[in-house]
Formats: sequence, C-alpha cells, structure tokens
Amino acid sequence: MLLSFCGKNRPNDTVPTNRDPLFQIAPELHLVVEFRKYEKGFTNHYPVELRQIDENDMKLFKNNTEYTFEFEGVGFVLRGRSAIDSDNKQSGDYDHLIELYIDNELSEIVKLPTDFTRRRNEICWKYNLKKRNHVVKVKLINPENGYHILLRNALIYDNKPG
Repeated sequence: MLLSFCGKNRPNDTVPTNRDPLFQIAPELHLVVEFRKYEKGFTNHYPVELRQIDENDMKLFKNNTEYTFEFEGVGFVLRGRSAIDSDNKQSGDYDHLIELYIDNELSEIVKLPTDFTRRRNEICWKYNLKKRNHVVKVKLINPENGYHILLRNALIYDNKPG
C-alpha cells in the first residue's frame, strides 16, 4: 500500500478509522491520508547501465548531425537537451527536430525546443522492446547555426535486474 497525502476535508461528524480509505491524521490541519493500491509502471524494466556519451559525440549541430549507439536490452532513455550556443545569446529560441531510428526503422520525429519552459531533459526513449541487441540512431534534421543538441548519457534497461 502507498500513502498519498491530499487536502480532502471530511465532515466533522465522521470518525475515521485505520480501515477507512481516508484516514485523518491531523484534524486541526485537515490532513488526510489516502490508502491506494501500489501501481507499477514498466514491468520487467530494470536500469542496468548508465552509459556516458563520449565528449567527441556529445554535440549534434550543422557539422555533426547523427549519433548512433548499440545496446542489448528492452529499453533506453537518451538524456540531453536542445541548447543555444554560448556565443549566440542574442538570438531567440529554436525548435530542433530529430528523427529517432531503432534497428534502422524510423520510430518517431521528436521536437526539442531550446526554450527552458518547454524543453525536454530526455532527448528520446523507447520501452517494451524485444530482449536483444538494438541499434539506436538520432539524426538532427534541421540544424541551425548558433544552436545544438547536447547529449549526456543513455540509460539502458533490461528485463532482469543487473
């Protein structure tokens, strides 16, 4: 069982018990504990490796538009962000587009804004893959001078704990 705190108010004439789905723990503050059944997401997905991106491959920009890596497992998360070059602070925000290929098939086209209120810290991800070797390629399809994508690391998932 998981506990979640919520701000629900209960009628004053209700006397909660520890069997009640809403169990009041601080009546003066109107704090209530709600018992909920545990829900597990991504069953059979266990992080087994955090792979750092080599410094020479970290930046995707006009002269380096692709990054490829291989892994064995059932899923991955490629972490990083879309960014403005340090000497380009006067320009506005920009939305990079990348193509994500898994095993040589286009999986999706991802929009990566540089705007910090809209940007993602995960470049792309894919779960529930078949347990085997996979090849992942990201391709920057709209490079623009003064902007780049910074790749940080890849988190690899397997169907059994490492």
